[in-house]
Amino acid sequence: MDVPYLEEVLRSPLHDFSAKYMAAGELERICAHAPGAFSGETVSVLEATLRDPRHRSQTQSLFFYKRIAGLLSAIIRTGKGGKVRGNAFQALERLLTATDVNQHLAACEALGSLPVSIEGPRPEEIAASPFPEVSWEEVCGARPFEGEAICRPQGRSLVISCEGCERVLVVKMARAGEKPESLIREAFWMEKLRRRISLFEERFEIPEPFRFHGRHVFRLLRPLTGPDPIPAGVHPERYALAFTVHSDYFVYPNHPGPQGPLPPTLFRETMLRCAYLLGRMSGLGLVHTAPLTLFHNRIQRSRREDGGVYLWQRAGRLDRWLASCRYPNFGLSGVRDFEHVVPVPPRPAALYDLIGIHFLGLLLAAGSYFRFKEPEKIGLDERGRPWDVRHLFDGNLLRELIEGIFRRYYEGFSGAAWDGNPPVDAKGLAARMIEEMGVDRHMEEILRVQDQERMTDEEFREFLLGRGFDPGKIADTKRGAADITLLTGPHLGRFTEAFSLPELTRCVATYSALCIGGRHRREQRAEADQDF
Repeated sequence: MDVPYLEEVLRSPLHDFSAKYMAAGELERICAHAPGAFSGETVSVLEATLRDPRHRSQTQSLFFYKRIAGLLSAIIRTGKGGKVRGNAFQALERLLTATDVNQHLAACEALGSLPVSIEGPRPEEIAASPFPEVSWEEVCGARPFEGEAICRPQGRSLVISCEGCERVLVVKMARAGEKPESLIREAFWMEKLRRRISLFEERFEIPEPFRFHGRHVFRLLRPLTGPDPIPAGVHPERYALAFTVHSDYFVYPNHPGPQGPLPPTLFRETMLRCAYLLGRMSGLGLVHTAPLTLFHNRIQRSRREDGGVYLWQRAGRLDRWLASCRYPNFGLSGVRDFEHVVPVPPRPAALYDLIGIHFLGLLLAAGSYFRFKEPEKIGLDERGRPWDVRHLFDGNLLRELIEGIFRRYYEGFSGAAWDGNPPVDAKGLAARMIEEMGVDRHMEEILRVQDQERMTDEEFREFLLGRGFDPGKIADTKRGAADITLLTGPHLGRFTEAFSLPELTRCVATYSALCIGGRHRREQRAEADQDF
């Protein structure tokens, strides 16, 4: 079968879905062996087939659409002639506006699968212990100021500062059950980024790690001078990493600090700058994997293959979205917590997924900014009704952020500004975000019997207490007797059901595909293929 015949099969209403599916498979075989056999007409037929509404009701429609979109992607990668490849690229870009969920998903994944030439540094071999033992006095000797030191806990870290000082000393501790190698990796990425600071055109406060006895990571000796402020929940061996950084390092963009929330203008600047920095880091081959720590199901982490971590492409319920936004890994100083940095993955599809994680985290944090203006109004009111705080949102500012986050990230990742309007209804998405994020409709979480059976009685009691269970009823609640419903939200979606903001997932997929597609096209044009 030749290409014109197969094009006719796809085009003609006389052939059924099975025939078209098989024709697409035959085109895949031809593409693998003779990519030059395709013309602009082939591209037009593939685009029309992917838009054809007659296939939507088919059980295998998603796989069919992915096969057709994959052909367009293959033509972009291997087709002969810049014009044909450029036509295929434009076809996929146009298909990002498709209203059908499966058509849109297929186009996004195909565009997001295009290869990009990014090679980042790889972590050095992590040296084994022993780690040096360092006293508190020796650590404090590294502080970047001469004034009287003030020590305060900040999560699992100790922050040493002084009144009016611009820089602080941070002692970051490994968590219980965590290997010290994560701190070693963080120091490695700090040093790599500091050597590349000139490649970032925006403010980016990268910490400067210290070495004690030739090593970044050490064991902090006790007792500490004065009251012992070592945070709870840290590793019993007290593995630590010390670094100095600007005091803005602990100023979060969306959560009110001692001085209250950031003014809208500064909040907008911070969010757009962090979008640029995340994109620029990814474009340089250093990808942050967790701008926010998101879960689909925290309770079932120990028995799920995915560890309960949120997988945005599956579009399941997002567990405790507002709590997840409380301490993002970016802020007034820029991107932070470099233990989550990894080298760019070799597969474009994996990079597409990680870029999506960035956009999802940034857009969730943008929505949370308005909710944290009145943090006492979260969950259910005194009458047991969901709080409705939609009035706290500024729809115009949120719309600006939806568009601006994409433009700045795209610029950082691709190396060029986005030309024109992105194919996302930012105004409509802002309205839907306000509707879902402004009313705490989904509060329930279910503690299954099998999860209770994995706990000891003490763990069961502490778990219930930590989730607001009535202390007086805990003694009468038998572990493992029945599922228990807890009010732990707000969540985005009902327990075990779909994400309640599918428009946000669609936006994330579109933005991720455009970033990878834009980088790929820019690289091809740099190789003098101007027709593409």
